[in-house]
Formats: sequence, C-alpha cells, structure tokens
Amino acid sequence: MDKIDVLGASIDTLSMIFEILAHQTHIPQVRIVQNTSHALDGDFIHPKVSYTSIHVENIENKLSNKVILGVYQVKTKYAVWNSFTELFPEIEQFLCNVLHPQHVIAETVSLDKGIQINPFVVIAPYAKIGKYVSINRQVSIGHHTSIGDFSTINPGVNIAGHCEIAEGVTIGMGANILEGVKIGKNSIVGAGSLVLKDIPENVLALGSPAKIIKEL
Repeated sequence: MDKIDVLGASIDTLSMIFEILAHQTHIPQVRIVQNTSHALDGDFIHPKVSYTSIHVENIENKLSNKVILGVYQVKTKYAVWNSFTELFPEIEQFLCNVLHPQHVIAETVSLDKGIQINPFVVIAPYAKIGKYVSINRQVSIGHHTSIGDFSTINPGVNIAGHCEIAEGVTIGMGANILEGVKIGKNSIVGAGSLVLKDIPENVLALGSPAKIIKEL
C-alpha cells in the first residue's frame, strides 16, 4: 500500500503503528485523520515515516486510502469506529492490517481486517483473529484459539490452545490463559493473572488464579 489513513490519534498507538510501518518493505505515506480538535502532543514520529494530519471535516471526498484504527483501548476503539462509520459507511472495504515483520504466524491462521500486530508475536495454527484486534509485543496465541473483534491483547500475554476470547475483551500485560478457557464479551483480565476457568461477560477478573473482582 502506498498510503494509509490512521483513524484517531492516540500518541501511544501512533508510536507503535509508525514503528511497524517503518519496518515494511515499502513504507507508506501516513495521514492521521482526527475527529477531535486535540493537538498531537507527544513522541510518536519515526524518522523513516512521513505523515500529515487532517481533521475529518476537511476530507472532501470519500475514503480512498487503506485505513487502520489509531487507538488501542477497547472502549476508545468502539467510539472511534462508530464515529467514522457514520461518516463513511463504506469504510470496511478500506480496512487493512498492520503487521510487524518480526512475527511468526502460521499459514493456517485466519486474519480478518483492521488488525495491528507488534513485534515478536507468535500465532499457532488454525487460530482466528477478528476485526480491529490489537496485539502487542511478545504475545503467544495457541492453536485453534479465537480472538473476537475489537479485543486488545497487551504485552507478554500467553493464550493456550482452543481458547475463545469474545468481542471487546482486554487482556492485561503478562496474563496467562490456560487451554480451552472462554472469556466473555467486554470482560477485562488483569495484568499478571492466571486464568484457569471460564470468565463470564462484563466482569473484571484478576489474580492467580483469576477471580471475578467486580461487574463492569
């Protein structure tokens, strides 16, 4: 791809996306498309990646570039996606994946669109990764495991085989999820947790072994 639109402007996420793009064989030009008036304040620029910034109101024509979400937190991803979908109903056809080349992804893995994968991620055979999923560095995803749309997997997470991670789940840094576990929609697994059994929807689970702390 020659050009890519990054929708939204989280500085932390932009820094990760720029790092991934800088390691592509062909580095695309980046346009950051904001739907707020907030200034871009913080370190995210990469010397190999050129970019411009534009407010969504100043886009005169329909989308023409590939697009990726520029936010990482699950609730923010939903909000940004809903906002841009209202403006550009055709947006899904422009979704792309942004994958750092230092990954190991089995040929039988199913990747949807709008996925961000950072360095040193390993995904085993027959795993399924849904739309708008963010996978941070040094994550391992086991065979036949599914990750639902909009989910975010933080650094150092290990997910065993045959797990089902539903839509909108957040898994905290360094968590370990054992074979066959199911985690319900919009739930959060705290950092460093050891998940031995299923977690229902809309809860915060934390600890080793993980226990439900509260409903969300």
